Amino acid sequence: PLLMLVSMGKNLAGFEDELGKAQIQVAKVLLEYGARPDARDVCGKTVCHYGMGAMATKMTIQVASLCIQAHQSNNAATTKLCDIPDRLGAVCLLEVIPANRTDVAKVLLEEHKAALDIADVDGISPRSMSVNTALLSPTAAMVNKEAGKRGRERAKSNVGNCGNCGKEADLFVCSRCKTVGYCGKECQKQHWKSGGHKQNCKQLAAQNSKGVVLDRPKGDMFESVINFSNLRNGNRDFTRPQREGDGYKKPRSVAVGEKFYLKVQGGGPIMPLMIYDKSRECNFSLHPGQSGFEELRRAVNAEPTWQGRKTYVMASFNEQGICTAFPTETTVKSHW
Repeated sequence: PLLMLVSMGKNLAGFEDELGKAQIQVAKVLLEYGARPDARDVCGKTVCHYGMGAMATKMTIQVASLCIQAHQSNNAATTKLCDIPDRLGAVCLLEVIPANRTDVAKVLLEEHKAALDIADVDGISPRSMSVNTALLSPTAAMVNKEAGKRGRERAKSNVGNCGNCGKEADLFVCSRCKTVGYCGKECQKQHWKSGGHKQNCKQLAAQNSKGVVLDRPKGDMFESVINFSNLRNGNRDFTRPQREGDGYKKPRSVAVGEKFYLKVQGGGPIMPLMIYDKSRECNFSLHPGQSGFEELRRAVNAEPTWQGRKTYVMASFNEQGICTAFPTETTVKSHW
């Protein structure tokens, strides 16, 4: 009955003032008499797919919201109604992005905290779709912005996966190696005794204190785009490529051995990482197989704030001009 109600409601866009309130009352009565808000049709779709989908109206959005609340109160430990996928794995939020329904997306994100990482059978989730289409669709941009916001909140709260049991929780990190996090003291003790951390902790701590040397690049990140040195010096020939390795150097404002921030972008296993500092005096690329590539790639992919596309790491140059990065000393920075 609830599915039929919202399906018919899609045709009431011109009569919401007259019939909308009556339809909402019908939904309330149905819920009071035990109608299942999580019932599905032959396509596996719930009330949310129709009530908060591409063809939603104000009335159907309200009915779907009532159903989400009823489902949550009756099934406190289960998946939210708006996060239940249909037969092809699509959640309702995934359907409103290509339809550019910002009004529906706003309700799903702000009022019901709809999940962003539930993927359909093709592996597409609301998060991945929003990343790829954020410049084309206001709704995708809204979802993408919400993903960043949630990532920053997650990073601040130290939420992650426990190194022992794997459960997502608010973690505390091992004080020695500053690498492995745990959801509680019992998990930390168990991982120390039987999980192998006793053998690995000292080695991890030593690695973190030393950092990882970044190989001199095969080419500069901007070598075929802009010669920033020429541009800063007033040389109009700023499109001339830099010579190979020119960007692998200490910024002038940084002392030898002094740590400074590098931005690392990329994250794919076969594409080079783009690395540069705030001034762009230090700018180079790091290719697969080079020293430091895997460590920095893991740091990028582990950073929830930027959805696995970039992160900030500390680095320094020694007297020989060799750059050492410290991936575990990452501090989330929303801007330089």
